[in-house]
Amino acid sequence: PEELNQLIASLDAEDWKEAQRMAHSIKGASRTVGAQRAGAIAEQLEYACKQKDAPTAVQDIKILESEVGYALEYIAREQGGE
Repeated sequence: PEELNQLIASLDAEDWKEAQRMAHSIKGASRTVGAQRAGAIAEQLEYACKQKDAPTAVQDIKILESEVGYALEYIAREQGGE
């Protein structure tokens, strides 16, 4: 969640290089824990940041927020033994 907040802040500031770096980091972390959809969206977002494509980045960040939320809920449930 902290990296996601940093990514959003970077996009708001139009700091494309930092946003691209954060998207790359989230991509790797997502895939490491098996959140493949979140990883794929983060990869799309990483590319949008590289291209400085603000409309696509805004659309992708909304989807990424949802996917990260789903992944965190799943991980919490699995750790809770439910």
